[in-house]
Amino acid sequence: MFSFGDSVRDVVKQEQEKARVRVEQNLRALVARQARIKFVDQVWSVFDGVYGMANDTTVSAALRLTVGEGAVRVIEEGRKIRDYVSGRP
Repeated sequence: MFSFGDSVRDVVKQEQEKARVRVEQNLRALVARQARIKFVDQVWSVFDGVYGMANDTTVSAALRLTVGEGAVRVIEEGRKIRDYVSGRP
């Protein structure tokens, strides 16, 4: 039998996954429109549709995946994900 905590945890995981997918789509769209993006300057565009649900961990996961697929490249790393600059591969 599932506890309330298990149910909530599953819902949170599902929402985090949806947010990651949305951030991935947003990153791809941003890079298609602009050759170079700094996340801190594009907060609304990066988090579009998932602001409040996604966080830095979500963006990091989306960036890792898009970089791994060759859709986006990291131009400059920062201390925090918000300081990263990414662009077209």
